[in-house]
Amino acid sequence: MVVGSRQRGRLLWQRPRAVRDIALLQITNPRSAAAVKLASEVIPAGTSAGSVGFTLARTTSTERGWTFVPTLRFQGGFISACPSLPTSSGPGLPLYETDTLLYTGSNGCPGFLLDSRVFGMHLASMREEPASAGEGQIGPRAAFSLWLPSSEILRFVESNGVSTCA
Repeated sequence: MVVGSRQRGRLLWQRPRAVRDIALLQITNPRSAAAVKLASEVIPAGTSAGSVGFTLARTTSTERGWTFVPTLRFQGGFISACPSLPTSSGPGLPLYETDTLLYTGSNGCPGFLLDSRVFGMHLASMREEPASAGEGQIGPRAAFSLWLPSSEILRFVESNGVSTCA
């Protein structure tokens, strides 16, 4: 949704309580035909990538009530790994891992490549705090973000009977 404007839509399908965290929404009368292109191939580790979203939003009180105040944020980093998340039913879910810890609230934000194609949708930020290494010592710390590859999103969309643009 563009900030400051609203458009009507209807929910086509959603997968409740799923790792993929996807829903299909159809905009009833779109104001624009502009669209992003989703990368269909596997993106290799080491590829430069960025994200955009309205994270760390705040609310403020006005005379008319509470107002939601989003802040558009851009972040950049690299795809650092392409792991799979184990599942109880079949093969693991492919993921991308980026070396940049995204802000809280980034879930659902698109991840972009330098050529403007979307490589994935942000699923989670992971942080491993250092173990106590002793007085004055700092142990190892890991912080990264996990992404659902756009190829998985395309597969999901097509499996639910929605045609995609070539």
